Amino acid sequence: MKYWYETLAVAQRILIELGRRRRSLVLWSIFPVSILLINGLILKERANLSTAKAFEVAAPASLVGAALFFSCLGGSVATVVAEREQHTLKRLFISPLSGTSYFLGIFLAHSCIGIGQVILVYTIASCLGAQFQGSILLGCAIILLSIVS
Repeated sequence: MKYWYETLAVAQRILIELGRRRRSLVLWSIFPVSILLINGLILKERANLSTAKAFEVAAPASLVGAALFFSCLGGSVATVVAEREQHTLKRLFISPLSGTSYFLGIFLAHSCIGIGQVILVYTIASCLGAQFQGSILLGCAIILLSIVS
């Protein structure tokens, strides 16, 4: 139970900090949407697909690509570097917080951001006429594995 409370506290602190810096949240939402639009329009033009079909194909690839891109640039490494620059990392490791809880908290915070991106991208693709088929469970597993990576 101790790890659970610590993990939630770290995740909440990271999400509150991201909320204060609205620029980060705007960029976290602009990037996957712009990738979706670019991929969808390219597929529509090059493969002579309808708008709905192009965005059906583009949405999953855009989400996985955005997750992999942000895991390199804005993932756990960027969070640790930012905390080191703000001098909060020393305070966290001096506290009784376990390292496992700290990294699980980072993962949970970035999972919330990833789920928000999924909702945003699939909502936009649905508004453009895309209809998604397949296993929801497998789709969730792929999205979770993309966030973990």
